[in-house]
Amino acid sequence: MSSGKLSVPGRFLATVKQYDLLPDGSGVLVAVSGGADSVCLLDLLRLVQARLKLRLAAFHLNHGLRETAARDESFVRTLCRDWGVELVVVRADVAGYAKRHRLGIEEAGRELRYRHMERVARKLACDVIALGHTANDNLETMLLNLVRGAGPRGLAGIPVKRSLEPDYQKTEVPSRGPRHSEESDDEESRLSPVSGGIPHSVRNDRKAQRGRTKITFIRPLIDIERGQIEQHLRARGIAWVEDESNADPKYRRNLLRREVVPVLARLSEAAVGNARRAAQLLAEEGDFLDGLAEAAARDVAILSPGRVRIDILKFNDYNNILKRRILKRVLPELDSQAVEGVLEFCNRDTGGRLSLTRGVRAHRHRGIIEFERTKEILDNG
Repeated sequence: MSSGKLSVPGRFLATVKQYDLLPDGSGVLVAVSGGADSVCLLDLLRLVQARLKLRLAAFHLNHGLRETAARDESFVRTLCRDWGVELVVVRADVAGYAKRHRLGIEEAGRELRYRHMERVARKLACDVIALGHTANDNLETMLLNLVRGAGPRGLAGIPVKRSLEPDYQKTEVPSRGPRHSEESDDEESRLSPVSGGIPHSVRNDRKAQRGRTKITFIRPLIDIERGQIEQHLRARGIAWVEDESNADPKYRRNLLRREVVPVLARLSEAAVGNARRAAQLLAEEGDFLDGLAEAAARDVAILSPGRVRIDILKFNDYNNILKRRILKRVLPELDSQAVEGVLEFCNRDTGGRLSLTRGVRAHRHRGIIEFERTKEILDNG
């Protein structure tokens, strides 16, 4: 992770090379909110576009939660037009989605943002989605996960990259035609590039690629601190917009950012970088254990649409460290409390039923524990 005293572009390139984030010829969808981090990310990708033969497009979600949401959208439209980058804008009813699904605003916004990014990436035949998370975001995530009792995976912070295999991706939601509640209430518009962006030959091949593309989320700014990003933009004379909700302490991340992180910085000026280093070590160890868990899962679990069956006798041959990871691998929607409940359930001498988080039910019978996903969780992916 260490990049020494490299410039922001130098650190960006070092991270890209270390984690192989941008194979030559990648189609890259860049999430652009208009804030400093995402504007910097788009700028850096433009700088390496020709060298890496990248095909760039941008994505902006207008969540409609703030009076300045229209301002942010307008800013991103102008930026992409001036830089010759194709832009897809989606307008989403985040508040309505949160109410319908009994979610907090932050969680609802995140779910819709990722859902639409995946859909748009498939539509544009992009195999990479680039996100602007920084080293500061990583520290804040580690702290949030710590206070909610997360395990090693959560304490490893934000992953540098994460892939979605085609088989596990959601079915594309049409942008026209009948409107469905959570997604098709949204409106989508596209700003074509003046130059650059996605070539016409690629556009003609998009239809064949939809749904087959393996999408990888990448975070090339994860080793760069927020203050350095703002300095880089000022030096290049590039503007950005400020999200005033970032100062609202009613959001947990903002409270951490305003009250906790400054205390850590007083304890050590290198707190942000040290947290990133610790996250990297935890992630490397986690990857090793995940490899063991993947092999173990093939030994103990049978997966079918909507159901997972685990052989309890084989499962209990493994230690709890691997058992937790096996469960998270085959049932990623389970939180840490549900995982511990399943471990206890597997050690019972009798059968029975268990209701778990996020619409998953478990039934134990004759040495097999069967997990069934409810229709609601299947519909929402």
